[in-house]
Amino acid sequence: MKLRITLLIAALVCGLQLSAQEKTIYVNLETIFENFYKTVNANIAFEDQKKDFEARLGLIREEMQNLEKQAQRYNEEVQNDLLPRETRETSQRSLQAAVDRLRAKKREYDQNQEEGLRNLQRIRMKREEDLVNDILSTVNKYADEVGATHVIEVSGKTFNRVQVYLRYPKEKDVTQAILKLVNLGHEDELAAAKAKLETIRTKANELKEAAPAAQPAN
Repeated sequence: MKLRITLLIAALVCGLQLSAQEKTIYVNLETIFENFYKTVNANIAFEDQKKDFEARLGLIREEMQNLEKQAQRYNEEVQNDLLPRETRETSQRSLQAAVDRLRAKKREYDQNQEEGLRNLQRIRMKREEDLVNDILSTVNKYADEVGATHVIEVSGKTFNRVQVYLRYPKEKDVTQAILKLVNLGHEDELAAAKAKLETIRTKANELKEAAPAAQPAN
């Protein structure tokens, strides 16, 4: 019996020693990512690229609309029995040519849209990867400095959008400390970038709401 008690005490002491050597900190990477000055600047650059992409599509849509108007005019001439037969035959050929050009322009639109969206997605994913790696580097350095053996990320959600960690010791949350580190020396740049990004997105939304929905022709 004494031997068993001794072994239990030894195991308990060993466990307490191991527990004392462990230190866990918690961090919300989503909050840090969204408020990282490099992220905000990257979002501004992305909005500019998206704007250029949408402008290119807008030019193609405008060409398509002009072709649609031409085709409509030629079709009206074809259907006008008051016009000479030769004129209607010429309009019929012009109508067919306009329809062919319109179909080609529609293929160009679809191709540019698909390639443009794919390129934007590729750019976004690459930038996000670089930014996350940058943040993780700071997190690891901070963990080393405070002697943390475990770093738990708390912004993740399950398939039904519920946070994985519903409760955890808030006093061990180092999100704000990490956020200060990644933005150290760039506080003014961050504030200016946030204001600029907000202006860009507000203007883009206003233009989107004001403009009529443009549908590519079939």
